[in-house]
Amino acid sequence: LTKKFGVGMTTFEINFIRFGFAGFIMALVSGILSIPQLGSTRVSGHVEESWFQLPKAPRSMWLRITIGVMFVSFLQPALTNYAMFQISLALLLTLESIGPLYSLPLSYVLQGDKPTFRASIGALLAVIGIMILSFRGMTR
Repeated sequence: LTKKFGVGMTTFEINFIRFGFAGFIMALVSGILSIPQLGSTRVSGHVEESWFQLPKAPRSMWLRITIGVMFVSFLQPALTNYAMFQISLALLLTLESIGPLYSLPLSYVLQGDKPTFRASIGALLAVIGIMILSFRGMTR
């Protein structure tokens, strides 16, 4: 749909429409549920914390969350939309599906989990397949 109806728009305009609408709806739902009669849950006489309330966290955690949201929710779709208009759709979908490959080195670096032999072979085969598709896409 984006490739059909997003022609003439920049990737940032497309993302602004997507995330602007999502943010507006989330704020609307949160605002409506913040009305005491609608959003509170009473159990045994005391009011429980509701699902739409933000958790209490230190500033450093909120900074990391914000950076993560910017990368995952804005930068990745922006780059995907940009690539959608630059490369073939088949190659784009292939490149989008390599996300699990990032989990192997990240899980090792962040958690110390060593990838299994099967996972490493699978990742290697996926990279080889992507390389083949990339070279075929460049020659056509």
